[in-house]
Amino acid sequence: MLKHISLCFVSVCFAGCATIAQPAQTSSKEASEKLFQQHAQQAIAKHDYRLLALSSRRLVIAGLEQHDSEQLKTVCGVRFITKSKDALKTTEDKQTRSKLYEYAAGYNNLLLEACLKVTSTSKASIE
Repeated sequence: MLKHISLCFVSVCFAGCATIAQPAQTSSKEASEKLFQQHAQQAIAKHDYRLLALSSRRLVIAGLEQHDSEQLKTVCGVRFITKSKDALKTTEDKQTRSKLYEYAAGYNNLLLEACLKVTSTSKASIE
């Protein structure tokens, strides 16, 4: 009987922890979204339309893989995220890369729109 009660108690504890952890992830994602929006607005105010790229064997402009990266580089410019690594050896490296990618993708989508507004190149020529 004591085993069953203990098992129920442990199950409830784990279920409660899982429920509590979920809102923290949402708020972390919202904080990240606010951060890239704020940084994008600051860059636009400074007329810095360079897109963020991740270190890789080839040019990866996060969130804009469907576009011609060389043309984006020519039209808007590119700057590399200094914390990104080419070789991902640990789980922590992969998680960091994933977070950097999410941030850069959101940032780049905002910056691309602003970049295309100020350049004479149309969006159709980049796609």
